[in-house]
Amino acid sequence: GGATDPIRDLAFNSSGTHLAVISAMHVSIIDTELNDLIATKSVAQGITTICFRDNDDLLLGYDDGRVLNHDRDADTITELFQRGVAPIKTIAITPDGTKAVFINENGIVYLKDIPVL
Repeated sequence: GGATDPIRDLAFNSSGTHLAVISAMHVSIIDTELNDLIATKSVAQGITTICFRDNDDLLLGYDDGRVLNHDRDADTITELFQRGVAPIKTIAITPDGTKAVFINENGIVYLKDIPVL
């Protein structure tokens, strides 16, 4: 067998129509209604967790403490948060999409206002 790229995390969008799956260096988006892979993007090594911001954009947590915003429409990735060096383990978004909570490996919780899309 060849090398494997195990799944690290997954997340549904707010409507449940898309599933994002991350591995060591890729984000894949699956259309859950058609059961079809609709996108795969290479990302920087060290990705640890993922969360949909809305139905399209993603927040990506990394092992160096960064959280990046992936705007899928514009196909751009920008840094949203950098605090410390402990890996980001969990990301959650408020229902109105204005705040994000990040929890790192040391159990420190960060609450951050995020720009409205």
